[in-house]
Amino acid sequence: MNVLLIIVVLLMVFLAILGFKRGLFPFGIIHVPVIYGINKILGFLMGLLEAALIVWIFFAVIAHTQDTNFSAGLMPLIEKSVLLSYMYHHNLILLFIALFIK
Repeated sequence: MNVLLIIVVLLMVFLAILGFKRGLFPFGIIHVPVIYGINKILGFLMGLLEAALIVWIFFAVIAHTQDTNFSAGLMPLIEKSVLLSYMYHHNLILLFIALFIK
């Protein structure tokens, strides 16, 4: 019984995430003002997360190719920006990879 309940809950969460991500939430409930606002906020946050992941992947590539002219030329530009410098030095992708390498 518990396994079935877990499967149903996970399926509902997956469908809700898929619905919010694609704007296909069932039964037109997405047009309710409160849910519409939450959908917009969550969409914005997901967009920020996607952008951060893309930047971290790019920075991971730069970190492993620092001896090339391309990466060496980008490092001063990254260090000039407070946000990019912070993201470069706190790269979650590299931390995640380091967990599996150890």
